[in-house]
Amino acid sequence: MSSKKKKWFIIIGLLVLIFIAYRTAYPFIREYQEANVTKETQQYLFNKYQEKFVVTDIRKEPLMQKYYLVAARAEDPDINFNVVRSIEKPFVYQDDYIAEKWYWQSSTILKPILDRNIKQTGYSFIINQRFQTEKYKGINEDFIKAQVLHPELSEVSLYILYIINKGEESKYKSTIDNLVSDIKKRNIKSLLLTVEFYDLSKYENKDDFEKQLKKIKNPTLFSVHKEKTLLKKYNIKIDNN
Repeated sequence: MSSKKKKWFIIIGLLVLIFIAYRTAYPFIREYQEANVTKETQQYLFNKYQEKFVVTDIRKEPLMQKYYLVAARAEDPDINFNVVRSIEKPFVYQDDYIAEKWYWQSSTILKPILDRNIKQTGYSFIINQRFQTEKYKGINEDFIKAQVLHPELSEVSLYILYIINKGEESKYKSTIDNLVSDIKKRNIKSLLLTVEFYDLSKYENKDDFEKQLKKIKNPTLFSVHKEKTLLKKYNIKIDNN
């Protein structure tokens, strides 16, 4: 075998060994990196909010040069939220903890009211405002206090949908009036209520309406997709400040 061939044989052999070593070591390297990112993220969240958090999921996206994590309050795992962190230094973080915390705290107040007034006749949705992530910088109040200090930012968006026969809208006026009255008696100081009525004759039955609603998933967009079946839509602004 010529020296040139030997040289190429050695190079190829080394490359194969390096590849095998990398494939073998990569899971351990990834585990080490994710453990560090998890620890650093939990520390970042603690420093920012003075609460303990646990990271429950982590995903690295090399093309985006970011880690995507899911975190939760250590004392209340039901409040889980998203955290994004850059891969390279200086590390830049984004999270939507405040939006998620306010959503759960407002839901605790509103759900019993909605169950009492709407559950039997319509469909109710408390809209999660996660998309407002950047607007919450420097804010750490609980929902009730935020309603006083930041009424516009902490405004609750509530959707009520009814599937009815045409001309029956007036039958639900007292129900909506009772709902608004109940909300005003609680600590909800800033809320936008959207009520939409849909034409039952445009659907096979109520089950068909529910299927269409679940298919679109986002109730705020339902009237856009089903505009031809919408009978009436109106907004009620509740401002107790």
